[in-house]
Amino acid sequence: MGARQAAKTRATVGRSRAQIGDYELLNLVGRGGMAEAWLARDPSGEEVVLKRLPRGRQHDAHLRACLADEGRIASQLRHPAIVRLLDRFQHDGEPVLVYEYVRGMTLWRLCRRAQGAGTGLPLDLVLRLGIQLAEALDYVHHKQDANGQPLAIIHRDLSPQNIMVDHQGQVRLLDFGVALSNSNERFSVGGGLYGNLGYASPELVTGQSLTGASDQFALGTLLWECLARRRLFGAEAPAKVVAAVARAEVPSLSAFRPDLDAELAEVIGRCLQRDPQARFGRCEALAQRLEAIAERVVRIPVRGAGYSAWLDRLRRAGPVPRR
Repeated sequence: MGARQAAKTRATVGRSRAQIGDYELLNLVGRGGMAEAWLARDPSGEEVVLKRLPRGRQHDAHLRACLADEGRIASQLRHPAIVRLLDRFQHDGEPVLVYEYVRGMTLWRLCRRAQGAGTGLPLDLVLRLGIQLAEALDYVHHKQDANGQPLAIIHRDLSPQNIMVDHQGQVRLLDFGVALSNSNERFSVGGGLYGNLGYASPELVTGQSLTGASDQFALGTLLWECLARRRLFGAEAPAKVVAAVARAEVPSLSAFRPDLDAELAEVIGRCLQRDPQARFGRCEALAQRLEAIAERVVRIPVRGAGYSAWLDRLRRAGPVPRR
């Protein structure tokens, strides 16, 4: 074992901050049932996000396998709209992942801020987010391993909480913690439901086999909500959410936003078809349709648009309103 690896398997507590391997822990920024995320500092002084198992669950074999598999998947992904994995290592048998730190807000927080400001997200920003996410998903779905074999990755947890938007309006897709791939079959739908149920697909909640079309349904849900400015499958009780998703009875987007372009409403409606075969064949086609709509309707270069001033105003607007 080299000196660097030995350091990575050692946690020491300094005068004021804990350290894991080469990383100084600064603040806990997120905690869920499967992992917790820390803002940390690397040896060069750069801020990063360190992801580890929740306190008290470091010896949970299932969670260890989940986080280790996430690291294996994320280490193979390089796309501008996917958060970049910088490092992964073991600490006392516990997998630890280190991601780039994205300065911005989650899409969930961004939507709540916009709601609190009395506006929704601008149409050009929604189109920009949709294009970037569709391209990222297409990349993920068709990613191959070093031998040219398809990994067949399905994210399975595309939700506003797992999407960061930086100060320029650039998206970063987060959290492959419940993703499926050919090299990772630890999850089976029949064994339980994972992720945010309000953004699940009908085939996921009914225990059918999954393809990339499942993620496309989740993206359709996100876009519908960003434009309608309300939840699509928003029932409180999980059982009711599952039943609503399984039925996939989606109100017309035009009923809530009659001002929207009819083609845009049709495109989002196609993503939300109950039958996966009725959706777009791949997310690349969805991205192309959204880009064509943006060029025709918005008439500005969506890809190059800057949102820093608007996003900064929202960031400074105060507490996030309750749902």
